[in-house]
Amino acid sequence: MPIALLIAAALAVVCMPVLAVPVPPLLDYPNHLARLWLLAGGLERPALAAFYEADWRNAFTNGGMDTLVVLLAPLLGGAEPAMRLMLALALVLPPLGAAALNRALFGGWRAWQVGFAVLAFNGILLAGFLSFMIGLGLALLAAAAEPALVRRAWLPRLVVRAAFGVLLIWMHALGLAFYLALLVGLAIGPSMRAALAGPRAIAAAAGRAALAVASAALPAFLMLHLSGTPGPWDGAAEDDTLLRPWSGYAFFEKVRALTTAFGTYEVPVDLAMLLAVLAVARWALAKDRLRVHGGLLAAAGGLLVLAIIMPNTLGGTGWMDRRFPIMALLTFLAAMLPRVPAGRHLAVAAGLLLIVALRAAWMGWVWDARQADIAAVERAIAPMPPGAALLVAYEFPGDRFASPVGRYFPRGQMPTYEHLGALAVTRREAFVPTLFALRGRHVLRVLPPWDELALANGLGVAVTQLDDATAGDARPYLRDWRRRFDYLLVLDGDHPGGGVRAAPTQGLARVAMEGFARLYRIERPGEAAAR
Repeated sequence: MPIALLIAAALAVVCMPVLAVPVPPLLDYPNHLARLWLLAGGLERPALAAFYEADWRNAFTNGGMDTLVVLLAPLLGGAEPAMRLMLALALVLPPLGAAALNRALFGGWRAWQVGFAVLAFNGILLAGFLSFMIGLGLALLAAAAEPALVRRAWLPRLVVRAAFGVLLIWMHALGLAFYLALLVGLAIGPSMRAALAGPRAIAAAAGRAALAVASAALPAFLMLHLSGTPGPWDGAAEDDTLLRPWSGYAFFEKVRALTTAFGTYEVPVDLAMLLAVLAVARWALAKDRLRVHGGLLAAAGGLLVLAIIMPNTLGGTGWMDRRFPIMALLTFLAAMLPRVPAGRHLAVAAGLLLIVALRAAWMGWVWDARQADIAAVERAIAPMPPGAALLVAYEFPGDRFASPVGRYFPRGQMPTYEHLGALAVTRREAFVPTLFALRGRHVLRVLPPWDELALANGLGVAVTQLDDATAGDARPYLRDWRRRFDYLLVLDGDHPGGGVRAAPTQGLARVAMEGFARLYRIERPGEAAAR
């Protein structure tokens, strides 16, 4: 019981940053928040009803978080509290699922499982892929039921797996893929030597794996077909930039992709904390006190290989190679059990809880520091009238490493602020062209004629591209943007050498200069000359 309480404490600790800040600095979070705020009632505002509508036939897979937020928003006081609950689930469910699977394999709650919460914060979470992270947690929980399920009759086994498959593809398609990988590992069994003992053993393991995969996957895809909604891959054709399958396939890109399993803002700090947890397993291996599940270790290895060979973008989904390392690492942790000597369980668990708490405190401090950026955006957009059309661009400074901590993840690489302009939807009832509205993956749909400007995958733009004649090919909202938009919001304007900067292009009138965020009114062609 004390170990179970310490596991619960570790999961509670990782939720503390969620309670500390109103809008966490996660890349996609403001975009998801705006979209779900619209679905939860914002579409009833007259200014927004002209821009967007809900089309629940447009998405079955990936529709789970949308449905939950819409159902919970009235009970929790709005879409923002419901979204914070989704963030808490994205933090808690993966380590909880890994701990539950470890318990199902080796019996009992163990000190080792406390350390799983250190993976609650990772590069995928900072990217704001909440549905994906929730899907991973649900897949691990579903896999945790498998050891008990295989002892049941064949019909209940097939029904439960089918239900898990449908639930997972509803939440996120890659959650289902992760569940299938876990089922294969469990079907192989705890001993790789026994599974590979001969043709008959190999055939038996392959048969178990095929049956498990088919019983979970086929009903899920049948339900997707019967729902009449497009598949998650059907939105790929809407954006040609996502059809370059091997873009970013380079050695250092792959190294960065692998670090997303544990890396956040400062990868050396993150790695040190992960190694502190893995030190328990390393000690157990040296003392011959490490138990492992061979099939799940093989599954973790297969997921790692997929991370290495997977393209960066595939079928309209970006960051594909960055999603598999966290699957591999969670599986790896769940597949082993260091046998801690009697009398030391609480000490080891307390030490792991301390590491989790330090990591959560670090994340909370960074998130709180970045509230200054969010406040700057809210002040900058305050003068906008409802119903305005807002274009958002970014400075992207040359020396990103000099930027404040938390503005990029890891430091100097991916901006966390790219979707902050979406706050104008909830705060000022504005049209923003980059809300997520991909066919087959999102319930939100952009209405004509605004759909001519919309880019449903949220691809942002640098200020240097505003007057680039070729930029409109990948970003349709840049075509004739001076006539179609009312305001331009420029972000990341307070990096070193800042101050009140000149407008990034001609024909812009200053409205609000708030350091990090600057708002300009776009003057119509000929307006500046007349003035």
